[in-house]
Amino acid sequence: MNPLFLRDYHGQDPFFEVYFGKVHFAQNRALWFRYTILNGVVSEAATWAVVFSDQGVIAEKKAYPIEELQAGNKPEITRRWGDREELQVFQYSEDLIGASTVRGSTGRIKWSMHFKDAGDRYVMIPPNLTRFGIVKTAYRTPFAYARFRGEIEIDGEKHHLQDSPGMIGHISGSNRRSTLGWAWGHACTFDNASGIIFEALSGQLRLGKHRPKPVTSAILFTEDHVYRFNKTRHMFRSSATILKGRWEFSLRSGSAKLSGSMQHPDEKKIALLTYTDTDGSNMWCHNSKLSTLQLHLQDEKRGVDRYFTASNSASFEIVNRIVPNRVPDIE
Repeated sequence: MNPLFLRDYHGQDPFFEVYFGKVHFAQNRALWFRYTILNGVVSEAATWAVVFSDQGVIAEKKAYPIEELQAGNKPEITRRWGDREELQVFQYSEDLIGASTVRGSTGRIKWSMHFKDAGDRYVMIPPNLTRFGIVKTAYRTPFAYARFRGEIEIDGEKHHLQDSPGMIGHISGSNRRSTLGWAWGHACTFDNASGIIFEALSGQLRLGKHRPKPVTSAILFTEDHVYRFNKTRHMFRSSATILKGRWEFSLRSGSAKLSGSMQHPDEKKIALLTYTDTDGSNMWCHNSKLSTLQLHLQDEKRGVDRYFTASNSASFEIVNRIVPNRVPDIE
């Protein structure tokens, strides 16, 4: 079992845990799924789903008592789907996420998919930041690139998937109060290259009375090399600017320099989602899976000077505590 995927929640209070993923199942169409555990002022488990397309978004959430969630990481909850037997980390009735299976239903949106892991995994927040209490949240990417097959149903219309690209991430912690907000991005389908995987996270940390600029962690897989900018020393030497609908960043690691930007699409292609922290406070996520990413990689030692673009296929989320001026798609 992938160690970055194992469930952390075993009754702790306060605590939250999130498994999320995305899959691009047609041109300019993507599904974002999310399974959450929240144990604090509010106590619930939930299944979330958002479909993104040129026509707009469909966003739904189904909540249920946390006590009805099955235990995770235990052999007795293995179940057989077809010819597969595996360990689930999150399961409520037919909603589940396991080592190679995701299933869920929120009403208008239903999905049942198997995925094949490419083996790319990493930790986005350095463990020493959580160990010393600077950050109260752990973020890992157990499946940075996966191929999904199965079925997605939207308003009764079925879409059959065969090797559709996507990813799965995993977050857990006692609270999110150590950060004022963050920007996150991921891309695995690029216009001008294949075999490229990118992920980055910029967060504005609470450090006493100071409000520092965001620090950034990133990783880039190219065809023949992995560029890691996800150590503490990389984060605190990085630069980033998070604006409304736009994010710019720059990082260094050894002889390598990576700079880039992400841009949200039209407002109708952005889902506005309410996240609740363990203390009952809210944050709002401006979420799109149809964003555009531009990267510039320079590595003098390896003789690399390349540009990468992912048009209308990048995941881009901005999360903050600013009360939005419109009604969220999920409250």
